Amino acid sequence: MSEPILPVLPASLLARKPKLSGACPSKAILFMFLAALPINLILGVVVHYLGIIVGYLAGLVALIPSLLTSICGFLLCAFAIFALIVILAVFFGYPFIAGMAGGEIVGRLGKSGHCRNPSVAGWAGALNGIFIYLGHSIVALLSYGGLHPMTITVKMFEDLFSTVIHGTPWWMTALVVLEFAMVVIGAAYRAQEAIGESAYCETHSVWYAKWKQGRFSVEAAEALATVLQTLDVREMETTIQMGEGSYPHLIIKTRGCPSSPSCDVEIAGTVFWQETKVDKRGKTSTETKSKPWFDVMMPAAFGYALERTLALGENIPKKK
Repeated sequence: MSEPILPVLPASLLARKPKLSGACPSKAILFMFLAALPINLILGVVVHYLGIIVGYLAGLVALIPSLLTSICGFLLCAFAIFALIVILAVFFGYPFIAGMAGGEIVGRLGKSGHCRNPSVAGWAGALNGIFIYLGHSIVALLSYGGLHPMTITVKMFEDLFSTVIHGTPWWMTALVVLEFAMVVIGAAYRAQEAIGESAYCETHSVWYAKWKQGRFSVEAAEALATVLQTLDVREMETTIQMGEGSYPHLIIKTRGCPSSPSCDVEIAGTVFWQETKVDKRGKTSTETKSKPWFDVMMPAAFGYALERTLALGENIPKKK
């Protein structure tokens, strides 16, 4: 299954893309750059201890193939590669996720303060990422007298190589610096995304409500492209939603200002499809892909009429 071909929408329509004003009140700045710091410092302590558990679990998963080969008397390079992939995935993935958790906190605090500037939120996220790692580092220094990555403790190295480590060796410093960067990047990315993915009504000083959405056949794209330009939803009155598990499909979403039904409505469309690949050994795998089609602000009367006509809701309908 290849990527579905969708109608090309006129540039004048696509130019209605929602934009944030860029304003960031002082209250939001205080929330993100000051109030969030102690919260993320504590988060750093939490992810330190949780990271040790994750590291041990990853080590056990990585050892399973080796244990099996020892029992069977075989030694396969593929198992060594598997172990390396698991270790690297945990080493890079865990700090990035920890940073994103801190960035989510920054984003929520920024939204509560009505910050509409993703760049400012991103810088706040980076600062809070530093404090996340600071919390982890404080516990590491107090516990071991040196720094170490979140998922790889000094004791793990000592037990693995039957040695004693004092302070922070240069190679561990390199791992710490790399992990620190992942935490900061994750925090900055999520904080910026949390603000940037939202819509704000400047007239009523309120964030837009949650998305209402539905799943439709890609054949509905032609009719949707027409009604977006004519603002007449009657052509889609016979359009029905699809159940889960059907590909390709089109997700249509709408959201509006919760304070007034007269404000513009945001309408977005994303297409999903699946591609099947065959590797050198003949093994097949299926990958789900998606691509945004449009994201525009439309007149309230049309937006809510489309929402009613398509029976959009806050949850995708289940397969019947």
